[in-house]
Formats: sequence, structure tokens, C-alpha cells
Amino acid sequence: MQSLLLSWRKVVARFFTVLTLGVCLACAPRLSPTTHFDASAALSDLEEGSNTITGRASIISPNGFTRTCEYDGVSLIPVTAYSNEWMSLVFGSQQGGYARHNAYERLSGDDGFDKYARRGECDEAGRFRFEHVANGKYFVVSKITWLLRWTRSGGALAQTVEVSGGQSKQLLLEKRLER
Repeated sequence: MQSLLLSWRKVVARFFTVLTLGVCLACAPRLSPTTHFDASAALSDLEEGSNTITGRASIISPNGFTRTCEYDGVSLIPVTAYSNEWMSLVFGSQQGGYARHNAYERLSGDDGFDKYARRGECDEAGRFRFEHVANGKYFVVSKITWLLRWTRSGGALAQTVEVSGGQSKQLLLEKRLER
């Protein structure tokens, strides 16, 4: 009976720890770019072109499971002054990288910014494809998250790519998480 009571106390303690962390993250200040979004800077990059961008996005969890962008998809975002600042705030670099899910979710973006990103689907292996991409420089971004014991894990991956003249570029967005 005493061991059952101790294990019940552990469950309750974990629940309140997760609840407290969730409340703290919800109260964390949101990040906002100081640059204003300029739709005209992104518009020409979203016209049809002759380039193709393909790739694969995945995060390998600490226990060795590969999680892909199958459920979250991938975005192709034109590089502008606003998106450069956005990338710096989220990933710490304009080249991309990895950001934990809570850093990615703390960023509040301009509502118009979302309209100028192309969305793509990923298959179960995390493969994606953008066809008819205009000449230009882009960020490829994928958010990959999952729940493990009532805790959200994962994050976002990003990489820059530049295409022109009918190029076909292949990317690998991958991160192995440590314990």
C-alpha cells in the first residue's frame, strides 16, 4: 500500500511540474521582428518559375526514433528583410538550423507574412517537393513536434537555398536530439 501511495505521489508531482512549466511558457514574452513585412519584396519570389526544390526533413529523438514532417509539412519562405530577422530571432542565424519548439512558438509574426509562404506536404519518410519555383533565395522551414509523456518535444528545422535558371536543389534538414 505504501509503494502505491509513493507512486501516486510521483504521478501527481509530475503532473504539477508539467502544468507549472506549461503556464511559465505561456507567460513567456513573445518575440516580434522590428522590421515590417513588405509584401512586394516576397511577391515576385512566389511567381511560377522553372526551379525545383526537394528534400527530406526529420528529427531523431534521444531514444533513436526518427520523426518526420509527415504531419506538420514544410514551408518555402522568400528571403526578405522581415524573414531574415524572423530567422535570426527563431534560429539565431539567417542560415537556419534547429530551434526548440518553445522558441519557435514564441515568435509572433505579421499576419501577412503567412500568406506569402508556400506550403508543402511531406510523405511518411519526410520527403517534400516544391516545383515551379521562381529564381530567388528562400528559407525551407519544417516544424516537427510530438508528445512524449505529456511533454511536447521536437522543434523546427530551417535551411536557406538559392535557385535560378531551372535548377533542381536537394536539401537535408535533420537534427539528432541529445538526452
